[in-house]
Amino acid sequence: MHTRFEQIVRGIASSMNCEVEITIKQVTAPVINNEAVTERVLNIAQALLPQNEIESNPYLTMGAEDMGYMQEKADGCYCRRGLIEVVFAGQVAPAQRKLKKK
Repeated sequence: MHTRFEQIVRGIASSMNCEVEITIKQVTAPVINNEAVTERVLNIAQALLPQNEIESNPYLTMGAEDMGYMQEKADGCYCRRGLIEVVFAGQVAPAQRKLKKK
């Protein structure tokens, strides 16, 4: 991802006859769900909530920084449940509305 980011930034700078210096600092541990744990969580959710759709999507967001550090020590799965749409600055945020399995 950093390579593509750098390509885009350098391309835009070049098109404007500018130079750019890029420094990327990782300030929090990334949240990387363990596939086996995630599958188990999805199966349990389906068993407990058979009337609901299970939604699994790659929506990326900040807000789970502590989970990243915990997952450095043990396999895990960060998931959300029961979220509704959130309105921020007049825009509806793309919150996960349902649990839905691919």
